Amino acid sequence: RDFKQDPTWTPPAPTTRNLPSFEYLVVSKESLLSLLRKCTNCRTGENHLSFRMEGMAVTCTGECNSCTHKFTWGNSKVLNTSKCSNMERLPKINVDITYGAVITSIGGTKLHQICSLVGISPLSNNTFHRIKKLYVSPAIAETFWKISKPNYMIPMRFWIRVIINRCYDAAITAQGNGELASEKFRAILLCMTGQHTFDKDPSFKHLKSCSHSAPTVNWIFIPGGIGGRIYNRLVSEVFTDKNIEDIKSVSWRLQTSTCESINALAWRYASKDLYFTRPGHEMRTQLTMIHWNYLKHTIADGTRPVVGKKSYNNPTSKRVVWRKVRKSMSHPWREDIKRLIYQEEKGRSRPEEGRDQAVLRFSIYILKREIDRLTRPLVPSAADPNLEEEWSNDEEGEDDALTPPPLTPVERIDALIDESGRALEVVDIEEETGEDEEE
Repeated sequence: RDFKQDPTWTPPAPTTRNLPSFEYLVVSKESLLSLLRKCTNCRTGENHLSFRMEGMAVTCTGECNSCTHKFTWGNSKVLNTSKCSNMERLPKINVDITYGAVITSIGGTKLHQICSLVGISPLSNNTFHRIKKLYVSPAIAETFWKISKPNYMIPMRFWIRVIINRCYDAAITAQGNGELASEKFRAILLCMTGQHTFDKDPSFKHLKSCSHSAPTVNWIFIPGGIGGRIYNRLVSEVFTDKNIEDIKSVSWRLQTSTCESINALAWRYASKDLYFTRPGHEMRTQLTMIHWNYLKHTIADGTRPVVGKKSYNNPTSKRVVWRKVRKSMSHPWREDIKRLIYQEEKGRSRPEEGRDQAVLRFSIYILKREIDRLTRPLVPSAADPNLEEEWSNDEEGEDDALTPPPLTPVERIDALIDESGRALEVVDIEEETGEDEEE
């Protein structure tokens, strides 16, 4: 009616309200079929539907039985890889699900179990591990190496090992005397500046001088001394009031250590109840250190202030102590890894290589795989209660089920090196033969 009255009339632009901010929405199969079954072209016919599943990615092709209109619909876009083919199809939802399962330490087996119980199409083990190996692991490794070279630790890198050794010495030689351990810990910094006697300092009641021998001529002290740049950095980062107080509670028998908190975080990523391959364990260790680094960095720069306190019973001190509760962390490092995954997917390409390079690369791969298998400890029997059901589902690859060869590890590695050398010699002989034929 409006169009007849005004030929230039156009309908208003469509609007969308209350659209969820999430990238993916879970839709039941019945609701999806009711939408795709109806033809959007003729409004009277119904579509013949054909589905294709690629992990969690769904692709549907349809053709109307009345007007023969054809369409293709998918629940996720396909990322562009270096080789665009059916074998290289990489749906974005599969990459995101794999990334989320690895970053949150769920793992492929638990992800498969959750999806199967809920009724969601799961990722196969091959797809999960392929995406993790080709895209997720390189992004995690790149993020790990970026945080492994912090600029604020450069002035202190020469004295880190000395400080760690002296901290252990302070805890052990104190024999459970917390005040003595605290004084020895504070004396480390003064000793590194050239001060070895503390009888004139009233805060030192148990320790009057260093126990080591006289410094040599080549002894290196902290440049600038007390009040210098490196000294102030060590005070703000290492010899803090909290560390001076916490070392009093460290057991001199080393039954507890300052590494317990990082071990608790590592247990979340690499559970002691499961067995992993070496690359899988290294990836989880890198995730632990990335997470740990951001926790400490946000505390140092003040982005995670203390918002409260929480009490708990400390079995070591036999009393109720209070711990600080800080603001929850937003984990920006996870988004950095996700961004690097997409960069890895876009730039992943392999130049054309000759037969000799291919044989060399394959020989090195076989050699590394065998060395990895021969140098790792043997996995316990299938009756081990720690294995549960995770091991049978191949949590981290297929190499773990291999049995050791009859040769010793050293003999086997030498044999592999000889085989790699003979393979390269064959390549050289064939190339020389080909040149002679051309001549």
